[in-house]
Amino acid sequence: KRQETLYEFIKTERSHMKNMLLINDIWKSGLKNNKNLRHIKIEKLLPGVESLLYQSRVFLSELHERQIQQYPVIVNIGDILANHWQEYEKEITKAFSKYCSNHGDALLYYKDLMANDKKFQNFINEIKAKNITQRKDLSDCLNIAMQRITKYAIMVNRIKERTLQLPSNKASEILDLEAS
Repeated sequence: KRQETLYEFIKTERSHMKNMLLINDIWKSGLKNNKNLRHIKIEKLLPGVESLLYQSRVFLSELHERQIQQYPVIVNIGDILANHWQEYEKEITKAFSKYCSNHGDALLYYKDLMANDKKFQNFINEIKAKNITQRKDLSDCLNIAMQRITKYAIMVNRIKERTLQLPSNKASEILDLEAS
């Protein structure tokens, strides 16, 4: 069960990054490159997307490297979690703070644009018609990114619980490694 939880953690981080790539590469780039949408305040609609994407990329790269090193049985990722969050604490806090504190305004702005801006509506509908966003609307992507921050604590606690379910000497050894 512990291995499943570790792989699930990596899989959910990969999903988060894919979502951030959709926001950045499809929605944001599409808005930037469409001369009919120059009036859209992209940073208001998609606050701090680049920073979240960068943090996800770095973190996922570290997780994938460990997955390769310890394939097929991942012994621990606690050191990666601790090191990453310590090394990038300010950047992570700043990125998620900016995104989360502006999320409500971004959704209101999105709804206003959808209700009052035909060019924006057409843009959204064109992207959806191309079926390149995994059937996700921009508002879905914005909400998924917002929810990610809450999942870290849940997943880390689940990993810890499953580690503690191991025989006591093995659990102690792993938790010691993760604490360092």
